[in-house]
Amino acid sequence: MSILSQCIQLDPEYRQLLRAVERDFRERKPLPILASGLCEGASDAFLVTLLKDTLSLRQKKCALLVCSEEKDCVRIGATLERNGIRSAFYMARDLTFYNITASHEYEHERLKVLSGLLDGSLDAVVTTPDAALSYTIPPERLISANIKIEY
Repeated sequence: MSILSQCIQLDPEYRQLLRAVERDFRERKPLPILASGLCEGASDAFLVTLLKDTLSLRQKKCALLVCSEEKDCVRIGATLERNGIRSAFYMARDLTFYNITASHEYEHERLKVLSGLLDGSLDAVVTTPDAALSYTIPPERLISANIKIEY
């Protein structure tokens, strides 16, 4: 993807966007960015390039990528991982309205992402709007419940 990234970095509109993002971070008011109108391959290259170019601006803080559908989250997460960006998919809660014995796999995955946010091991989290807006555990409670096991 480096050839595509180099082409993107040379584009005047991308450089203008990057300057605006740098200004927003200097003023400590980072704004959301909406990228649309790009084909799938171009949007992937754009995301990878932008995340890598803003890593130092974000001071190693995690970026939040919101996609309209879960399948897009999975695809983008895989693309980011292939390009050396540590990412995770934060999925929506699986609500059950009756008392059954159910797997807690999704809850474990959500907690894994939240823990990754706390310990700084993620560069990006990919999610959907409903997952991003759902209620979750407060950071203080997650920290107090965390147990580190070394082997």
